[in-house]
Amino acid sequence: MHIWWLKNTIMGMSLAASWAWGASFAVTIALFETLGILPAIIWVTMNIFALPVFGLVYGVLPSFKNLKETCWFVKPSMVFVMVCSIWMNMQALYTIALRVGITDFSAIAGTLLLSSTILLMIAYGGLKWSIISDVWQYILMMIGIVILFFLSGVELWNGAVAPTLQWGINHIPFALWIGLTLWAGPLLDAMHWERHAVSDGQPSFNRGGMFFGCYIILVSMLAFLPSGGLLYGGIMLFVVMMVATSTLDSSASGLQYLAGKKWGIAVGAISVLSWPLIVPLGVINLFTFYGTFRILVVALMFGILYLRKTYGQMSYGTNK
Repeated sequence: MHIWWLKNTIMGMSLAASWAWGASFAVTIALFETLGILPAIIWVTMNIFALPVFGLVYGVLPSFKNLKETCWFVKPSMVFVMVCSIWMNMQALYTIALRVGITDFSAIAGTLLLSSTILLMIAYGGLKWSIISDVWQYILMMIGIVILFFLSGVELWNGAVAPTLQWGINHIPFALWIGLTLWAGPLLDAMHWERHAVSDGQPSFNRGGMFFGCYIILVSMLAFLPSGGLLYGGIMLFVVMMVATSTLDSSASGLQYLAGKKWGIAVGAISVLSWPLIVPLGVINLFTFYGTFRILVVALMFGILYLRKTYGQMSYGTNK
């Protein structure tokens, strides 16, 4: 019983840290500030349930997970998603580094160096190292968030004014749409397919949703508090670094899961080295393109499942 609990706790932390993404910290606060409280709460809630929904779909629809081998476009799409994941998290590291005053050249060089180090680590240790590092990264990023709460409390004590947020009722439909793109995420994300294969299935993903919920709810609460100062920026950079590097190492491991160790390492290296070409796109544009791609491919996958169930095992998207 204790071993089962420990295994699911470790896997839950790994899933939560991998799902968090480096951009989630800034994006969550930005949604509260730009769209309003209600749309942001909808986005946060759907984000929390993304992992349990994946565990449910993967567990009760064996034909869905078989699409990776029987549908010609699924595995290449998953590889592309892992490449975008590496780009997105490198972009998050670079963006937050600029926000705390690091120069453009140093931010790019530091991001490349850190990402290359992670790639080498996973090339050697694979999924095992990814899961172990996820647990420590999750613990450290939660400690960092608690420190941010303390610093915000000090700001309030010193007379700082908390931000004024709108309810944002008009933006609720948009929040529902971006929430659906979140649910499509794990369904095309190799890092979660890989972890499902070595986990206890639904219980692990339920626990992952719980651990992720602890993280994203605390980040949401920071949107209601004042922020600022060099120390606050430094801790925020540390938190984003923990979140982003966790997803980076999981993406590197996911590429090996999809393409084999040799080709997975090669594609990961190309992704890291090509990232400077992606920098001008910015986080939002890259996320919008990536999210739209995910939901279109997942919709196509479910469409093929429907056609196969309705008309039999014909050549709908097959490799034959």
